[in-house]
Amino acid sequence: MAKIDDSVKKKVPELRFKGFTDEWEERKLKDIAQFNPKTVLPDEFEYVDLESVVGTEMISHRTESKDQAPSRAQRLAQKGDVFYQTVRPYQMNNYLYDLPYDNYVFSTG
Repeated sequence: MAKIDDSVKKKVPELRFKGFTDEWEERKLKDIAQFNPKTVLPDEFEYVDLESVVGTEMISHRTESKDQAPSRAQRLAQKGDVFYQTVRPYQMNNYLYDLPYDNYVFSTG
């Protein structure tokens, strides 16, 4: 049996994502993602609060006006954004925004 050197083990893990055959590249998340970027809100938008996401599903949202919205309504969603709870993270409610709309705002919580 051949021994695999440790540097190769880091690039070719035993556990693979389906369809992924390339070597892994270690990257820092802060170098490939933006966290909570600033945006300008429209006058009216669809607001998604903490209770609106259960597991990985958005189960509700509500229409809010910019001047009446909760203080946590601060960032517009863009397709491909990942939302996760910083408040009560043990609930593991996370959402990948893949809707074609540009008027959804998620709670910063």
